[in-house]
Amino acid sequence: MRKYALTIIFLLVFFCLTAQAIVVTNCDSSGPGSLYGAIQAANAGTSLSITFNIPNTDPGYTTEAGVSFWRIKPTNALPTVTQDNVVIDGRTQTANQGDTNPSGPEVMIDGTAMSGVNGNGLTISANKCTIEGLVISNFFSSNGSGIGICIIGSSNEVKGNYVGLNAAGTAAGTAVLVNGDGISIFGGSRNKIGGSAGEGNVISGNSSTGISIGSNNNEVMGNYIGTASNGATAVANTTGINIGSSSYNKIGSSESAKRNIISGNTAYGVYLNIANSNEVKGNYIGTGASGATALGNGYDGVAVVNSSYNLIGAGNLIAYNGSTGGVTHQFGVLINGTAVQNTITQNSLHDNTGLGIKLNGTFNLQPPVITLTTVSSVTGTAIANAIVEVFSTGVPDAGGSGEGRTYLGSATANGSGAWTINVSLTGGTTVTATATDTNGNTSQFSLNVQVLPGTPGSLSPNNAYVATQTPALSWSAASG
Repeated sequence: MRKYALTIIFLLVFFCLTAQAIVVTNCDSSGPGSLYGAIQAANAGTSLSITFNIPNTDPGYTTEAGVSFWRIKPTNALPTVTQDNVVIDGRTQTANQGDTNPSGPEVMIDGTAMSGVNGNGLTISANKCTIEGLVISNFFSSNGSGIGICIIGSSNEVKGNYVGLNAAGTAAGTAVLVNGDGISIFGGSRNKIGGSAGEGNVISGNSSTGISIGSNNNEVMGNYIGTASNGATAVANTTGINIGSSSYNKIGSSESAKRNIISGNTAYGVYLNIANSNEVKGNYIGTGASGATALGNGYDGVAVVNSSYNLIGAGNLIAYNGSTGGVTHQFGVLINGTAVQNTITQNSLHDNTGLGIKLNGTFNLQPPVITLTTVSSVTGTAIANAIVEVFSTGVPDAGGSGEGRTYLGSATANGSGAWTINVSLTGGTTVTATATDTNGNTSQFSLNVQVLPGTPGSLSPNNAYVATQTPALSWSAASG
């Protein structure tokens, strides 16, 4: 009994110690009241909560780009977070000192004073930590590899931050000293970048990749990647999201509030390299947050390279990509190299520079053939037992194959390859189709056919795509 009583007393004492937050009260690079000192204290177990209450008399209080905020400029790398369950909550600055920056977070961690020093903005090797409500910019190490937020542990959350931008969310932090990667996940699993409405990050203006993933089972949802905080103008990363040598990661969701906007990047929107069994679903790739503004990525919207068993869809809008990718990287979706069983399903693709879907992989499934279209049905042939998806095209590609702008429905081909889908169409509409075989390989778009009453054709009107349910990003004050 005495042993149990001592255990209870110990737990109560530990709870009392850890319940009291460590408060950052100045913008100093180190020492008492600094963020540096707060992370050291959290690692020592003093408390698991780091909050902010920096007065506007602090020398770090800054007005820039029309907003006021507090700028912390470490001269050496901040300590790695090594204690599990630590929460660094920049929203508490708003709660304690007022909303001086209606455009975003009030506290910036700025790496410009670390010129020549290798280091990241924040590094987390622990588990179940949260980073929220901060601006993290200008961590450009001497070798060019500085990272805004580097995650090595598991089950961590990063939400409501600007990573790579200025505090106003309108431009990259500093033209010369921007972050290398915005956020990198090097180890662990089950990390979450973003989330539901109000939890998304703006990850833009980084010189390399917005989000780089090199481990399994992580989620990226509800973020703006490559745009300003308004979701309408570009603040480019080089590549939006890079997934390498890892599996079972989820990019986006069927829930509109968890849709990523992956647009305006100078190279790829999403790049998968030696990455199997990942999912890209429900994102806008190449448009603004409204879904109607052209904000294409310079190369392919989604590139799947030497990667297999990935799912692209449903519900992605992939448009306006490939304007600077040349003949090899101008596509909505590219499958390239040793790549099999990648499924592309129920997306909207239009106005990409090249084909909507380009196959250059190990196994390139032949597209279906549409043999007859009427105002009530589409009929054709495909590989036996394939799932055939039919789309209206909008303005067809110059080569006459796709793109599939509006998903109309699907049918399964019989053992002889014949299929029919019953739909309601308007005469003059142009349709195209893809086939997905029983192994999950998806074809390019078929040759287009115009809908006439019982007669095949070849021309098309411009069918408009209307985007709905634009996700919103917002920053709220935490209770101080």
